Amino acid sequence: MHKFLWLIANLLTGISIQAADEILASSPFLNLTLDFSKFKSTIESLLLNTSLSEKNCLIPSDAIMFSYTNQYTFPFISLQHNAMDVGGIRACLEQRFVNVCLDYGCTKLCKQEGIPNCIELKLPHVPYGEHQSKRKTLEQYSYSFITWLKHELMYEALKVAGQVIFFDADVIVLRNPWPETEFGRDQKGKPISGKYDVMYQRDLGLNYVNCAGSANTGIVYFRNSSRLYDNYFPLMFSKKNEIIISESGKLDQDYLGDFVDQSKLKYCTFPVAKMMGHCVSSRDRVFNPTKLITYHPNCVGGMKKKIRFMKAAMALAASNSTISSRGDGI
Repeated sequence: MHKFLWLIANLLTGISIQAADEILASSPFLNLTLDFSKFKSTIESLLLNTSLSEKNCLIPSDAIMFSYTNQYTFPFISLQHNAMDVGGIRACLEQRFVNVCLDYGCTKLCKQEGIPNCIELKLPHVPYGEHQSKRKTLEQYSYSFITWLKHELMYEALKVAGQVIFFDADVIVLRNPWPETEFGRDQKGKPISGKYDVMYQRDLGLNYVNCAGSANTGIVYFRNSSRLYDNYFPLMFSKKNEIIISESGKLDQDYLGDFVDQSKLKYCTFPVAKMMGHCVSSRDRVFNPTKLITYHPNCVGGMKKKIRFMKAAMALAASNSTISSRGDGI
């Protein structure tokens, strides 16, 4: 019965019964039940440390951060944590940073590099490329699930934390992001006080002046509120299958942008010049790397090239001058 209803619903999104049948048969992800207990218990344990040991470690008492990766993309996580040394905030941030590993290889590497708070979330083995459907390969399908996973983890994290920031694995964290959650900007671009329910990365020019526009979920902040669980999460989870399977080209972040507005959440973007995506740095010739909090090579293709750009951003952030982004490698 559930399968029949799902197939009927997806006819409306242009997926044929035959294609949907093949996807359902070939994928382990649609009806997957994950065990988030270790994830939540780790967060609870970290939140018990209400007096952070690092002097001037400005993290709210109810706040947590997380990222996730597998063995293949672990070099991103390694750089993410090494980048924290640029601003001298690694020991501070790692006290509230959970690293979710999607396979044992990642867990092993995490331990080898001494990165704390690594927990393994067991996923089914995916034999990339061995199964084909007319609409998607299993490799493409599993990628869609992995991008979706941040929303399930955020949902679970907010059951035990008051505020959460998620970072994509390829985001380097150079300085403390938490002060940026304390204010937004008015229509003229001036800072205003008051916390938002949701904040996210935005790929616009450095001189943006308002909170409207599409979201990039490479960096996203949520503050726990009844509106999230009563309005936003039901909307987002109602689109889970569509996000994972649909051929429409819409990403999870496109739905987030729609639903934060429908849920009447108070939302805004992080400051573009401080929490920068590569789409921005490649358009704006001059910015101050010493002010960078995060850098996300989201418009860069290929793992090796992403790593090169992440290292370049780290080097620039450790410098002392305002530079031309196009002339200095990012």
